[in-house]
Amino acid sequence: MNLRRFLNSRLLKTAFFKNVLTLMLGTGLAQLITLCVSPVLTRLYIPEDFGGLSLFTALVAIFGVVANGRMELAIPLPSDFTASKNIFRLALIITLGFSAALCLLMLLTYGILINTPYAFSKWFLLIPLSVVFFGIQNAINYWLTRNTKFKLQSQSKIILSLVSALTSVGLGFAGMGTSGLLLGFLFGQFTCLLWIAVSGEFSRALLFKDFSWNEIKTQAKEYRSFYKINTPHALIDAIQENGIVYLIAVFFTKSVTGLYSFAFKILKAPLSLLGGAFFQAFYNKIAEAKHQQKEISSYLRAAYGYFFIIGFPVFLVLFLYAPELFGFVFGASWRESGYMAQILAPWLFLNFIVSSVSSITLVCEKQKEAFIITGIDVLLRLMALAIGYFYESYRVAFLWMSINGSLLMLFTLWWYDRIARLNNKDINAS
Repeated sequence: MNLRRFLNSRLLKTAFFKNVLTLMLGTGLAQLITLCVSPVLTRLYIPEDFGGLSLFTALVAIFGVVANGRMELAIPLPSDFTASKNIFRLALIITLGFSAALCLLMLLTYGILINTPYAFSKWFLLIPLSVVFFGIQNAINYWLTRNTKFKLQSQSKIILSLVSALTSVGLGFAGMGTSGLLLGFLFGQFTCLLWIAVSGEFSRALLFKDFSWNEIKTQAKEYRSFYKINTPHALIDAIQENGIVYLIAVFFTKSVTGLYSFAFKILKAPLSLLGGAFFQAFYNKIAEAKHQQKEISSYLRAAYGYFFIIGFPVFLVLFLYAPELFGFVFGASWRESGYMAQILAPWLFLNFIVSSVSSITLVCEKQKEAFIITGIDVLLRLMALAIGYFYESYRVAFLWMSINGSLLMLFTLWWYDRIARLNNKDINAS
């Protein structure tokens, strides 16, 4: 699809893209707040402080992504409102149960955990609380997606980013180090949920009116593939994306961990701006199209063109000038983080496109195959780190990670297109 045809396509004029733009606006403002505050934070905190934050948030992300049993992903799928509501309730119940078990585990092992060398070790007991916030927010986001409440989603993202940033800056001036970044992160999560609760969307009626355990069990059985198949898939995916900071901390240094996590955070900004917004809107749209027996390949290919046009200039600038930009904006001590961003840019650009449309595997029930691809991704990243450790160079590790990841993402883009085309054939044959 050429640029002129894409820009003139009717798809851009639909409610679908208006929803995408609404989410993008909220996420964009949230990311803008983070990016504007980052030059201040990098002068208040040292790389080791960011390393401590990344180790804490990595555990939260790993536990949080499976806290709902992945049932939040099923919320937009039923056409029946009551069925969606019961899936939402099931997601919250699983979150509370999982977090309670995690809290018990943390209490039992706290004596061991507190003696670890990680800078955030005294905050271990707050991980279950952060996971609760994470899980509830995930469930609410998909409930709002199912009911096209994209404006509220955008507002909540802005609130989270603003509160986290201001709290971290204030505690940074107080000289709190890693603790300041952690408390900023937690307070942002709490305020985000409070904002949604005050809006009235997260109501008592939603939680308890016409509550039925039998209906919840029915939905749990109907969508059991999400917690049986997608949960281990998501767990491995989260470990390979977030657990890598622990391997970097072991193989290299805390400073390298902090520099890497900061570079990854900056590179993920455009991913979050566009990809996160598009993922939820795209998921809702193709789920609806599948219900109505409509072809989905046109949406997928338009998405490919959309993200290439939008993302390529951003990542090209980072690929060419990241070290200079990082040194100028964040301070000379962060120039090395820019070199890491430069190396990883091609891989994350392709990942940016893939992650935005990955919901196609859920809608087309290709979770087992997606799980295999994630497993391959894990092995490739481990191989890259092993090579870097052998050569005693984290740059070599990240270079191999970028090359391997880029090739795998290209294959995945081809596979998604094949899934869409096969879906079209099934529709035409029926």
